[in-house]
This record gives sequence, C-alpha cells and structure tokens, in this order.
Amino acid sequence: MNYSRIVRQFAIALGLLSNLTLSASSGAIAGKEKSPTIREEMRGVLQQVVLSSELVAIASEQKPRFYSYKKKVGAIEVETSGDRICNIQSHLKITRQGKLYIDEFLKTRFSEESIQESQCEFYSIGLDQIRDLDNDGEPEILIRYHTRCAHCCAGLLIYHYNSCEDRYDVVYHAFGEVGYSELSHTDDLGLKDLDGDGILEFAVLDDRFYFSNRVLINAVWQYRQGQMRNITRQFPERLRSRAEASWKEVLSLKDKTTANFYERGLIVAYLAYKYMLDERDEGWKQVQQIYQGEDREQVFSEAEKVLEGYITETITKKVEFKPDRTAYVGGFLNPNQKHLYLLQGSIGQKLNLDLKFVNYNNGVFTIRILTPNGETIGTLGNYENQNWQAILAYDGKYTIEVYSRYGANYNISFENL
Repeated sequence: MNYSRIVRQFAIALGLLSNLTLSASSGAIAGKEKSPTIREEMRGVLQQVVLSSELVAIASEQKPRFYSYKKKVGAIEVETSGDRICNIQSHLKITRQGKLYIDEFLKTRFSEESIQESQCEFYSIGLDQIRDLDNDGEPEILIRYHTRCAHCCAGLLIYHYNSCEDRYDVVYHAFGEVGYSELSHTDDLGLKDLDGDGILEFAVLDDRFYFSNRVLINAVWQYRQGQMRNITRQFPERLRSRAEASWKEVLSLKDKTTANFYERGLIVAYLAYKYMLDERDEGWKQVQQIYQGEDREQVFSEAEKVLEGYITETITKKVEFKPDRTAYVGGFLNPNQKHLYLLQGSIGQKLNLDLKFVNYNNGVFTIRILTPNGETIGTLGNYENQNWQAILAYDGKYTIEVYSRYGANYNISFENL
C-alpha cells in the first residue's frame, strides 16, 4: 500500500478544510478583518500534521529519511540528494565530461516569496528524467517538484546545456494544480511524441478554469531551444475529440431549470475547446440553444467573463501556397498575442517573406522565422527589416511567429522561389 500518497492526500484535504474554515469564520464576522494570528496558527498545525504524516509514511515503507541518487547518460552525470521530510533542502550536482557545472541547493531557484525554508513546503522534489526533449542531440535534465499546499503547484526545472557559453541554463515551468499528465495526479510526466516528428510533447491538463469552475481541459506543451511553448492548437484532431466528449456532457443540461457550479463548468470546458478550434461563434450558438434554464443569462455572462482573453492566446495556422507559389497571411494581433504560421520546408528551398501595406499607425509588431529545431534565422517588423530571404538548411516544419505587445494589424506575403 502506498502510505505516503494516502497521507499526502489527507494533508491536502486538511489544507482545504482549513481554508474553508478560515473563509467561513472571516465571513461570519462582518466588518472585521481576518486574524493573521489565527491563520498562521492553523497553518503551523497543518505543517506539523503534514511533517508527522510524512515520517509515518517513510517509516511504514522502510525508506531512509535522507537519500542520494545518481544517474549517468553519456558524458553527463547527475546527482540529487536531500531530506525526504524537508525536500527544500534537496541538492543538485551536474557534471559533464568530468567538469562540475551545477552544485546548488534547489531552493536557490525559487524566490523568498514563493518558498520559505523553515516551512519545508515541498513534499516532492528531485531528479525525474534525463531526456532529449527537443531532439537536438543534447539531453535535458528534468527536476520535478510539487508543493505541499492545498492548491498549486506541480512543475519542472529543466536544465539545458548552453554550448555557446559552456554552461547550464534552467527553465522554470509550473503546470499548476493538477500536475503533469492527462491522468492528473500520477507520476507520469505526460511525455509523448504526439505527431511523430521526434520531438516530445507534454500532454497535460490545463487548470486555468479549475478554481473558478472546477474545469480541467487538455493542453499540450513543448520544450524547444530553452523555452516551453503551449502548442495545444497544433493538434486540432485531439481538440476535436475532446470537444465532442465535452459536448455530450453539455447535452445533459437540456432540460435543466438551473445550473449548479459543476454544470456551469461543463459549458466553460466545451467553449474553451471551441475557442481553440477557432469556432467560438458556433460554440456559443450551440450552448445557447441547448441550455434554456431560468438563470441562462447569468450562466452565459459568467462563462464569457471566465473565457475573456482566452481566444487571444497563441493561434497556429498552416501556410498554404497557391499554384503560383505564393501565399498571403495577415490579421489583427490582440495585445500580447502571437500568431504562429507553420510552413513545410526542405533543404535548398529558397523562401522570401515581405511585409505588405506597412502602416505604423496600425501598431508595432515583430516577426521571427524559426527552423524546425527552434533556432531563429531571421526577424522582420514594421519598424525593422521589412523583407527576408534565405535558402533553407533543414527539412521540416518552419515557424513564422508574429507578435505584438500592444496590438497591431499585419500582412505578410510568402514566395517559394
């Protein structure tokens, strides 16, 4: 029996209960501020319960409190060590061809605001895998962590070798409340090659609507050249499948007179998938036809507010060339929005990009051209170079990334020479 998982879930339940108790008690005393002393006392009691339960779990499984793990892949050797009870004391060493590159306590990677050493907040932190995430021949080192808190967060520290500077850089990525994989609280990172291109994807759950509507939707992240990117929209078939399953749940609301908290979440989940499929209007029309409850105006107003800004995420489309070997793309970028255009290229192909109808009054935008392995090989913008031409050096999918901080209109012409 996995005692440690049981006691940890029990601790999380206690955390939720303490939050509810505090909320109830503070709400019952109108006009008075919540007592920080009471909150800290409850937090301290909870910490002691958690730490005691950890000791019981470790003893029951006959595991040593202090640990040290070593793993070697090629010329890279990784060692993690620490205290199972106070995981924030975990230590990491990375050696490459006999040279020591990283020798640090993992707590140095987190701000003082997010973690306090004395509270031993992490219940899980340590080496998970050494994997070549982006298929560039250089393996990344994945350090997994999860906090003790009732809410948030599971995440990764990804150490990657910077050959130009001869050092290891680190990417911090929080997956949120629900953990890594589509199976939620499991030990699986959700790493899969979903499209068969040799580059791994994180098939995970997105918790952005979890606290407002208890909704979990599917998402896909990918690590490329030192960055984690949300590429969920690049898998429309997966989105379509999830949307169809979600729609069946929405149909159960047809004869409802009112929608409870969970039922309102079903509507939000379905609309989120329709947004990502660029079928926002169709989605709204469908749910408005199905749900005729007496509180429908409130339900739809709340859903629209929750989804506000969701459509402004990164949008991905393919570049389709005409018979004359040209293509045109364009549109409006909302503030802090990215449009990604995917183009299938081949070695020796000559490609030309040109900005059309440049008007500074329409806003400022920048464009990056990235190779299949994520390397930037060109930049454009209406305040920068307005033409780019090159002979492609790789086979595969090239990405044209268009971004605006404040919003802008743009038009780009492609010519396959």
